[in-house]
Amino acid sequence: MTPTLPADISVVQGGSWSVIDFISDLHLQQSDTANFQSFQYYLRAHSPDALFILGDLFEVWVGDDFIDSTHGVFEKKCLDALKTASLRFPIYFLAGNRDFLLGQRALTAGGMQALSEPSVLKTKTTSILLSHGDYLCLDDQDYQKFRLEVRSHDWQSQFFVKPLQERIQIAKHLRQQSQQLKQKQTSYADVDQALATDWMNQLQCEVMVHGHTHKPQSHNLENKKVRHVLPDWDFEVTPHRGYVWRYAQGVFEPVVL
Repeated sequence: MTPTLPADISVVQGGSWSVIDFISDLHLQQSDTANFQSFQYYLRAHSPDALFILGDLFEVWVGDDFIDSTHGVFEKKCLDALKTASLRFPIYFLAGNRDFLLGQRALTAGGMQALSEPSVLKTKTTSILLSHGDYLCLDDQDYQKFRLEVRSHDWQSQFFVKPLQERIQIAKHLRQQSQQLKQKQTSYADVDQALATDWMNQLQCEVMVHGHTHKPQSHNLENKKVRHVLPDWDFEVTPHRGYVWRYAQGVFEPVVL
């Protein structure tokens, strides 16, 4: 089934902004201190006019009550860092496949404003289509079925009534299944170029920015449209992987941390 555009799409008016930053796929988790330190450094050292987080900020999210427990001390620390930064510049959050259960309580704790999948950002010079990217990976049919199931109201209602510890175990099991599947695959599904172009045409966007695929690259599309893919972050490896994608004065460029 080909995904259709939702009726209610977030439109952000950024005509007064000169510097706009985009990040995704940090997969923050307590066991990975290097990514958090790099993220914390970025929030302290940089002051864009706006920051857009395009999904998978966290490795996993099982409910906003997570941050009230001993299991969520690290996640609460991340949200506190975001809240502090939000006093200097607005922060927008578009959910990914790892943190789609992040709700309003956590958004408020992090000083973030929620975006729809997809969203449109209007700048001085162009309109940018924003997406996490997973919704457009049509070739990954098993994932698309799974995505449809876990995004449903019925599935989430049944999930949230379970005790926190049980939800944590379910998430751990799903991650293990995902890792096993990745090990069997020789290649990973990419965003469907034709569908991405179609969405850009429908929403009158010249540029698209997304994450999810961990394949950072800029793709030239028809009619001078461009699709920019954000990198995932891994500052535990050498050389480090991950950067901020910055739009300044009409030009996109990476900001290495």
